[in-house]
Amino acid sequence: MPHLFPLRRASAPVDKRELRAQARAARRALPPETRAALSARIREHALALPELGRARAVGCYVSVRSEVDTRDLLRALFARGVVLAVPVTLGDQLVFARLNHPWALAPGPHDIPEPRQPWEEVRGDDLDVIIVPGLRLGRDGSRLGNGGGHFDRFLAAHPKALRVALAFGVQLADSVATDPHDQAMDVIVSEEGRLRLGRPA
Repeated sequence: MPHLFPLRRASAPVDKRELRAQARAARRALPPETRAALSARIREHALALPELGRARAVGCYVSVRSEVDTRDLLRALFARGVVLAVPVTLGDQLVFARLNHPWALAPGPHDIPEPRQPWEEVRGDDLDVIIVPGLRLGRDGSRLGNGGGHFDRFLAAHPKALRVALAFGVQLADSVATDPHDQAMDVIVSEEGRLRLGRPA
């Protein structure tokens, strides 16, 4: 699948709002049935990660709109018996709440599903793997998120966990322009397979 984005130097000045708009448009342009099929392939590639196979606690985002669908991934991880946690936004702060049932979710801020109250926080340092969304991902590990900085702040504060980003192939570029606070990924998973960038398996 051809890249949507041209090669850019990571340090070049760019309009991130425009990049985000382009990335969202590329995702939305995929027909729903195509997104579903690609999400299934991405899920299988992700589940084959050795770190997920031995993880005791995993944090994973809950997909919305045109993002890589994580519903079946959450069910598969839950079936493995790991401590499964999903993000909850508390103002500018991101925490992870234990998910006792993959379907026990209700709309939170910005209509992003969160566990129904009351929920138990899972400490960031206890997470072995954190699976995050991305709008645009560089094959060098760079990541452009939605702009709130919640995941970047959380990852910076909890560097132990393996950082895994899920993305469709149309979201991949050679490099993504980043700021100093933007956190790099260890693994990027698309329908093309797994791209390992950080620590070895």
